Amino acid sequence: MLGSTLVVASSALHAAVPSIDDLKHLSIEELGDIEITSVSKRAEPLSKAAASVYVITNDDIRRPGAINLPEALRLASNLMVQS
Repeated sequence: MLGSTLVVASSALHAAVPSIDDLKHLSIEELGDIEITSVSKRAEPLSKAAASVYVITNDDIRRPGAINLPEALRLASNLMVQS
């Protein structure tokens, strides 16, 4: 699907990345202000990103036992993956 971006979250990411529990307590406005790097290849607020964003965490990948990139990408509901 064109115009979609997948952000794979890793525990190795910078410590400033909020946890899922932290995100649950943010307002819509605060969520829109979170900086992401997507198709523009530069950090920008989520509200300014020109693509939809779907986050797959380490736990999301490990739980079903995904062992390659196509299997991990299939976890995103907004992507169709063919391998």
